[in-house]
Amino acid sequence: SLKEDYGADRKTENILVTIGGSEAVYLMAAAYINPGDEAVVLDPDYSAYAEAVRLFGGEAIPAAVGADLHIDLEEVNRRVTPKTKMIFLSNPCNPTGMVYTEAAIRGLARIAQQNNLLLVVDEVYHKLLYDNAKHFSVCQIDEAQDRMVLINSFSKTYAMTGWRIGYLVADAQIIKTLSGLHKSLLICAPGHVQKACVAA
Repeated sequence: SLKEDYGADRKTENILVTIGGSEAVYLMAAAYINPGDEAVVLDPDYSAYAEAVRLFGGEAIPAAVGADLHIDLEEVNRRVTPKTKMIFLSNPCNPTGMVYTEAAIRGLARIAQQNNLLLVVDEVYHKLLYDNAKHFSVCQIDEAQDRMVLINSFSKTYAMTGWRIGYLVADAQIIKTLSGLHKSLLICAPGHVQKACVAA
Protein backbone atom coordinates (compact mmCIF):
# COMPACT_ATOMS: atom_id res chain seq x y z
CA SER A 1 0.00 0.00 0.00
CA LEU A 2 1.02 3.64 -0.33
CA LYS A 3 1.18 3.87 3.46
CA GLU A 4 3.43 0.81 3.79
CA ASP A 5 5.66 1.67 0.84
CA TYR A 6 5.99 5.43 1.18
CA GLY A 7 4.28 6.55 4.37
CA ALA A 8 1.76 8.40 2.19
CA ASP A 9 -1.75 8.81 3.60
CA ARG A 10 -4.43 8.93 0.91
CA LYS A 11 -8.22 8.67 1.13
CA THR A 12 -10.61 6.90 -1.21
CA GLU A 13 -11.36 10.21 -2.95
CA ASN A 14 -7.70 10.32 -4.00
CA ILE A 15 -7.78 6.98 -5.84
CA LEU A 16 -9.34 5.77 -9.09
CA VAL A 17 -9.12 2.11 -10.12
CA THR A 18 -8.60 1.82 -13.88
CA ILE A 19 -8.52 -0.83 -16.60
CA GLY A 20 -4.75 -1.17 -16.49
CA GLY A 21 -2.24 1.63 -16.27
CA SER A 22 -2.90 2.40 -19.94
CA GLU A 23 -6.41 3.66 -19.23
CA ALA A 24 -4.96 5.96 -16.59
CA VAL A 25 -2.54 7.45 -19.14
CA TYR A 26 -5.30 8.07 -21.66
CA LEU A 27 -7.67 9.48 -19.04
CA MET A 28 -5.07 12.09 -18.11
CA ALA A 29 -4.66 13.13 -21.73
CA ALA A 30 -8.42 13.09 -22.40
CA ALA A 31 -9.19 15.24 -19.36
CA TYR A 32 -6.42 17.82 -19.63
CA ILE A 33 -5.15 18.01 -23.21
CA ASN A 34 -7.02 20.13 -25.74
CA PRO A 35 -6.01 20.67 -29.38
CA GLY A 36 -2.88 22.83 -29.44
CA ASP A 37 -1.82 22.01 -25.88
CA GLU A 38 1.56 20.49 -25.12
CA ALA A 39 2.93 17.88 -22.75
CA VAL A 40 6.61 17.42 -22.00
CA VAL A 41 7.62 13.76 -22.26
CA LEU A 42 11.06 12.49 -21.28
CA ASP A 43 13.02 11.02 -24.16
CA PRO A 44 13.37 8.08 -24.23
CA ASP A 45 10.25 6.96 -22.38
CA TYR A 46 7.20 4.74 -22.78
CA SER A 47 5.59 5.55 -26.14
CA ALA A 48 1.99 5.57 -24.85
CA TYR A 49 2.43 9.00 -23.23
CA ALA A 50 3.17 10.78 -26.51
CA GLU A 51 0.53 8.71 -28.33
CA ALA A 52 -2.14 9.67 -25.80
CA VAL A 53 -1.25 13.35 -26.03
CA ARG A 54 -1.41 13.28 -29.84
CA LEU A 55 -4.69 11.37 -29.83
CA PHE A 56 -6.40 14.30 -28.12
CA GLY A 57 -4.89 16.93 -30.40
CA GLY A 58 -1.90 17.87 -28.30
CA GLU A 59 1.79 17.91 -29.08
CA ALA A 60 4.25 15.74 -27.17
CA ILE A 61 7.42 17.74 -26.60
CA PRO A 62 10.46 15.50 -26.01
CA ALA A 63 12.94 16.42 -23.29
CA ALA A 64 16.08 14.37 -23.73
CA VAL A 65 17.65 12.75 -20.69
CA GLY A 66 21.37 13.26 -20.15
CA ALA A 67 24.12 11.03 -21.51
CA ASP A 68 24.04 9.19 -18.16
CA LEU A 69 20.27 8.60 -18.62
CA HIS A 70 19.41 10.82 -15.65
CA ILE A 71 16.82 13.61 -15.93
CA ASP A 72 18.20 16.89 -17.24
CA LEU A 73 16.07 19.40 -15.32
CA GLU A 74 17.36 22.34 -17.37
CA GLU A 75 16.31 20.57 -20.57
CA VAL A 76 12.84 19.88 -19.15
CA ASN A 77 12.51 23.51 -18.10
CA ARG A 78 13.53 24.69 -21.59
CA ARG A 79 10.75 22.58 -23.12
CA VAL A 80 7.99 24.14 -21.02
CA THR A 81 5.95 26.82 -22.80
CA PRO A 82 2.68 28.65 -22.04
CA LYS A 83 0.95 25.80 -23.92
CA THR A 84 2.34 23.07 -21.63
CA LYS A 85 -0.22 21.30 -19.46
CA MET A 86 1.73 18.41 -17.94
CA ILE A 87 4.96 16.47 -17.70
CA PHE A 88 4.81 12.70 -18.32
CA LEU A 89 7.44 10.15 -17.28
CA SER A 90 7.93 6.66 -15.94
CA ASN A 91 10.00 5.98 -12.83
CA PRO A 92 11.69 3.50 -12.94
CA CYS A 93 11.97 4.34 -16.61
CA ASN A 94 10.71 2.16 -19.41
CA PRO A 95 12.83 1.54 -21.53
CA THR A 96 16.13 2.53 -19.86
CA GLY A 97 15.53 0.97 -16.44
CA MET A 98 16.85 4.13 -14.77
CA VAL A 99 15.55 4.76 -11.25
CA TYR A 100 15.40 8.52 -10.87
CA THR A 101 16.69 10.18 -7.73
CA GLU A 102 14.64 11.98 -5.13
CA ALA A 103 16.35 15.22 -6.17
CA ALA A 104 15.28 14.73 -9.79
CA ILE A 105 11.65 14.00 -8.91
CA ARG A 106 11.53 16.96 -6.52
CA GLY A 107 13.09 19.08 -9.25
CA LEU A 108 10.32 18.11 -11.67
CA ALA A 109 7.76 18.88 -8.97
CA ARG A 110 9.21 22.38 -8.62
CA ILE A 111 8.97 22.91 -12.38
CA ALA A 112 5.34 21.76 -12.25
CA GLN A 113 4.54 24.12 -9.39
CA GLN A 114 6.29 27.10 -10.95
CA ASN A 115 4.51 26.63 -14.27
CA ASN A 116 1.07 25.50 -13.09
CA LEU A 117 1.51 22.01 -14.57
CA LEU A 118 0.57 18.47 -13.61
CA LEU A 119 3.41 16.04 -12.99
CA VAL A 120 2.25 12.59 -14.08
CA VAL A 121 4.55 9.77 -12.99
CA ASP A 122 3.97 6.17 -14.04
CA GLU A 123 5.51 4.01 -11.30
CA VAL A 124 4.49 0.61 -12.64
CA TYR A 125 8.02 -0.79 -12.14
CA HIS A 126 8.44 0.62 -8.63
CA LYS A 127 9.02 -2.77 -6.98
CA LEU A 128 11.39 -4.16 -9.59
CA LEU A 129 14.59 -2.70 -8.16
CA TYR A 130 18.11 -4.07 -8.33
CA ASP A 131 21.63 -3.26 -7.06
CA ASN A 132 20.31 -1.52 -3.94
CA ALA A 133 18.42 1.08 -6.00
CA LYS A 134 15.93 3.13 -4.00
CA HIS A 135 12.67 4.37 -5.46
CA PHE A 136 11.24 7.78 -4.51
CA SER A 137 7.53 8.13 -5.23
CA VAL A 138 5.79 11.26 -6.38
CA CYS A 139 3.35 10.52 -3.53
CA GLN A 140 6.07 11.52 -1.09
CA ILE A 141 6.02 15.17 -2.20
CA ASP A 142 3.43 16.37 0.28
CA GLU A 143 3.79 20.08 -0.43
CA ALA A 144 2.63 19.71 -4.07
CA GLN A 145 0.00 17.00 -3.97
CA ASP A 146 -2.50 19.15 -5.88
CA ARG A 147 -0.20 18.82 -8.93
CA MET A 148 1.21 15.30 -8.45
CA VAL A 149 -0.41 12.34 -10.25
CA LEU A 150 0.70 8.75 -9.67
CA ILE A 151 -0.14 6.05 -12.18
CA ASN A 152 0.46 2.47 -11.17
CA SER A 153 -0.62 -1.05 -12.01
CA PHE A 154 -0.60 -4.55 -10.60
CA SER A 155 0.67 -5.91 -13.93
CA LYS A 156 4.41 -5.98 -13.38
CA THR A 157 4.73 -6.45 -9.62
CA TYR A 158 2.27 -9.34 -9.44
CA ALA A 159 2.63 -10.77 -12.97
CA MET A 160 -0.99 -9.80 -13.74
CA THR A 161 -0.57 -8.16 -17.15
CA GLY A 162 -3.60 -9.89 -18.67
CA TRP A 163 -5.87 -8.93 -15.77
CA ARG A 164 -5.78 -5.27 -16.87
CA ILE A 165 -5.97 -3.37 -13.62
CA GLY A 166 -4.27 -0.20 -12.53
CA TYR A 167 -4.94 2.93 -10.55
CA LEU A 168 -4.42 6.66 -10.30
CA VAL A 169 -3.58 8.57 -7.12
CA ALA A 170 -4.16 12.31 -7.24
CA ASP A 171 -5.85 15.33 -5.71
CA ALA A 172 -9.55 14.73 -5.06
CA GLN A 173 -10.59 17.29 -7.69
CA ILE A 174 -8.45 15.58 -10.33
CA ILE A 175 -9.94 12.20 -9.45
CA LYS A 176 -13.44 13.67 -9.65
CA THR A 177 -12.72 14.99 -13.14
CA LEU A 178 -11.24 11.68 -14.29
CA SER A 179 -14.05 9.62 -12.71
CA GLY A 180 -16.65 11.24 -14.95
CA LEU A 181 -14.77 10.11 -18.05
CA HIS A 182 -13.99 6.71 -16.58
CA LYS A 183 -17.63 5.97 -15.71
CA SER A 184 -18.85 7.12 -19.11
CA LEU A 185 -16.39 4.91 -20.95
CA LEU A 186 -16.03 1.80 -18.80
CA ILE A 187 -18.17 2.07 -15.64
CA CYS A 188 -15.63 0.18 -13.49
CA ALA A 189 -12.91 -2.43 -13.41
CA PRO A 190 -14.39 -5.95 -13.06
CA GLY A 191 -15.05 -6.89 -9.43
CA HIS A 192 -13.38 -10.30 -9.60
CA VAL A 193 -10.19 -8.68 -10.94
CA GLN A 194 -10.18 -6.19 -8.07
CA LYS A 195 -10.53 -9.13 -5.65
CA ALA A 196 -7.59 -10.84 -7.34
CA CYS A 197 -5.50 -7.72 -6.72
CA VAL A 198 -6.43 -7.76 -3.04
CA ALA A 199 -5.29 -11.40 -2.87
CA ALA A 200 -2.05 -10.56 -4.67
